[in-house]
Amino acid sequence: MSRIIIITTILVILSFFILATAFGETTLKDSSYVLSDKLFKAIGVAGLGFAAGAGAIGIGLLSKSFIEGIYRNPETTNKMLVWYFIAFALIEAQVLYTLFFVFQLFFAK
Repeated sequence: MSRIIIITTILVILSFFILATAFGETTLKDSSYVLSDKLFKAIGVAGLGFAAGAGAIGIGLLSKSFIEGIYRNPETTNKMLVWYFIAFALIEAQVLYTLFFVFQLFFAK
């Protein structure tokens, strides 16, 4: 599992460097650098992709654990189903929050 985290971290850092070189147009305002709108939007879209990917991994691990729990103790299926749907909704809500933030980046001015 730690290899996956290390590889994901490296990919995130590399993708931000690629986005910064592709869309980066920094301007000097009041002696501070300001990110361009293109780079800001590209980082938002990349963040949405990472959130969706992490949400998919989380839902997959949740489903795996739910199925294992049913096989180990079938009598508690109804109780586990309630907690499964609550956890599923919380994971999916995080992805939707990221989607709303990206929409705000694109459409709010």
